[in-house]
Amino acid sequence: MRKVISIVTLPAICLLLSQCKKSGFSTSDFEGKTFKAKIRIDSAKTIDPMAAGLMAGTTLQFRFDKSGKGLYRAEVGSMSTESPFDWSVKNDSLFVTNTEDQQTNAYALNAGENGILLDAGSATFDLVEEK
Repeated sequence: MRKVISIVTLPAICLLLSQCKKSGFSTSDFEGKTFKAKIRIDSAKTIDPMAAGLMAGTTLQFRFDKSGKGLYRAEVGSMSTESPFDWSVKNDSLFVTNTEDQQTNAYALNAGENGILLDAGSATFDLVEEK
């Protein structure tokens, strides 16, 4: 009887512990840091192949201030644009709100080879911290 209980309770305990685990990413992984970003487009999930091609040739930079504010910079050739945003990290996701149009995007966070991966579904941003 005791053996049966331990066989049943062990998986239940493991399940509970996995659900209660602390998030792998936090605000401190971003605040006060600037990242270069490479974008990888999933052609099977994108609607506009022309836009995907343009994004592949774009240099991206994300700056995360300690105040929860940030700045996104995109460069294509000699042209560049900047856009301010608000940001927060919750449950292994990065939430970015464009301060100009108040549109919020959520990105799943994963560890990458050289930094952090932001998964947006049809695109993945490979963030590498600038030192």
